[in-house]
Parts: sequence; structure tokens; C-alpha cells
Amino acid sequence: MWRSTTSRRRERNRHCSSVVVRSHKRQAFRLLLFTSSVGAFLLVVKSVATGEARPFDKTLRQKIAALRSPSMDIVSAVLTATTAPALLIASSLAVAVRFRHLGLRVWLPIASSPLVAMIAGRCFTEILPQQYAPTSKDGERECCFPSGHTTGAAAEMFTMAYILRRSGVVSAPTATAIAIVPIAGGLNRLYRDRHWTSDIVAGLSAGTAIATALTSIGASRRGAAVDSRTQ
Repeated sequence: MWRSTTSRRRERNRHCSSVVVRSHKRQAFRLLLFTSSVGAFLLVVKSVATGEARPFDKTLRQKIAALRSPSMDIVSAVLTATTAPALLIASSLAVAVRFRHLGLRVWLPIASSPLVAMIAGRCFTEILPQQYAPTSKDGERECCFPSGHTTGAAAEMFTMAYILRRSGVVSAPTATAIAIVPIAGGLNRLYRDRHWTSDIVAGLSAGTAIATALTSIGASRRGAAVDSRTQ
């Protein structure tokens, strides 16, 4: 009996140690992704500030304009509706409420992602060098760097996709589909001529950094619980 109990305890400790090792590997990956995203964001900011991004932005705008067609306009209309900020924010909050109802602490990163993205977007507008959108709804010039829609969508959907997948709620293909939403939305903004390519790339980079930071906070809380069980 004593040997059996000791064996089970050792097996449990080995399993917990394995979980901790995997957690540390994921943490290292998130750190790499965060630093890469911040680095990419800063590079785009520099290229916009110095004007280096302008020739590339104009060239790609011309190429996208050549792709416009009635059928593509229909696809764009669908993407505009399905990637609307209000819909994505509502989806994030609904998932967060569900997790909170189940008593899972990972609800907080999902719920806070829209707010963090909004604050970041406001700071970007006030601090970063700005460029004006190619076109606007009312004909007036408006600042567009980085894309606030893309920043918010990336922060919200990347956070949601990661946590849903890690929690086993959705399959890998479903999580991938969720993660594609902000990318599709950003491409649609380019198609609609509302942003430059540099706006979208910066928005995706900023949103990725925000999502990585939020998921790391949630993961650290789970990791602390695992560490306490192994002691």
C-alpha cells in the first residue's frame, strides 16, 4: 500500500513538472512573439515618420485598385459587416462572460482586450507621427496611423483564439479561423481605400503585442496555480 501511494505521488509530481516545462516553453514563445511584434511596429513607425513607407503604400494601393470588381465589392460588404468593431467587441465580451460564469479566470484577458486596444489607439493618435487616410466618408482628411480597427480586431480576436484553443473549447481549425478575422478585416480596409498598407501592418503588429501581453498575464496566473501544486 505504501509503495503504491508513493508511486502515485511520484507519477503525479512528474506530470506536474511536465506541465510546468511546457508552460515555460509557451511563455518563451510568447515573449519572442511580443518582442517581434513590438519590433515590427517600431520599424513601421520609423518608415512612416521618415516617409520611406510612402512609395510602397502608393504602389500597393494602385495594385489593389486594379482588383476592384462587382463580385469583390460583395465580398467586401460581407467582410465589412462581419468584422465591424461593435460585433467583435460584443463577441469578446460574450465569451468573457461565459468564462466568468464557468468560474474560469481566463475571462479577464478576453474582457480587457477591447479596452486596452482603445487606450492604445488613443495614445498612438496623440503620440505617433500621423498620415492621412487615402479617402474618407465625409471628404475631410482624417488621421489613420495605425489602423484602429485592425489594432482592436487583432487584440480581441488573437486573445480570444488563443485562450479558446488553450482551454480546449474550440478545435485548432476554429481557432485559426478566429485569428484570420483581423487579417481579413485589414485587407478589406485596404480594398475599401480607407487605409494605407503601413497602417494595417502597424495595427496588426500592435494588436498582436497587446494580445500576447494579455494572454501571458492569464497564463502566468494558471502557471502559479500549477507551481503551487508541485511544491
